Amino acid sequence: MAGKEKIYIERQKNYTKQRGTFGPLGSISGCGCGAVALYNVLTYFGIKTDFVTIVNRFNRLWPIATSYGGFLGTSVFHLYRELKSYGFEVYPIIFTKETIRRFHLDKNSAFIFLYFWKKKRLGGHYQAGFGNADGTITLHNPKVTYFGILDLLKEKRKKEKLWFCLALMIRKKKK
Repeated sequence: MAGKEKIYIERQKNYTKQRGTFGPLGSISGCGCGAVALYNVLTYFGIKTDFVTIVNRFNRLWPIATSYGGFLGTSVFHLYRELKSYGFEVYPIIFTKETIRRFHLDKNSAFIFLYFWKKKRLGGHYQAGFGNADGTITLHNPKVTYFGILDLLKEKRKKEKLWFCLALMIRKKKK
């Protein structure tokens, strides 16, 4: 995309809150963050698609694409399968001292961060993340930049009461 800025979805809350728009029980606004993360990753790698097409595919495949009919959002297993269908190498990561030390993003990689929090109730959210030339990491939906994976985890624990997280590390297949 030489000369064109990539446009990511930063606010899923701007989409409809109507139930049944993400699986039979969910809404895009409340439960569509997995589809947003997939769209943002595809955009990052220059794959032409539109968000409506992704949501429609998730809705057609809702028994496997969404959790509890969309009420609990996107199934991580379906997200993994979708990424593989686009030809990516996908590696699930649970953050430990070892995986944090080896965590590295370059222009041929991205990740989808899935985290759960426990405040008054349990919740979860997917965000697509990309590395920057200066070594920082930017997550989208909403857009926030961190100094690295340790900073990201520290801030999520502090501000959002992070309870559990994992990531799908995504790499372009080598030709």
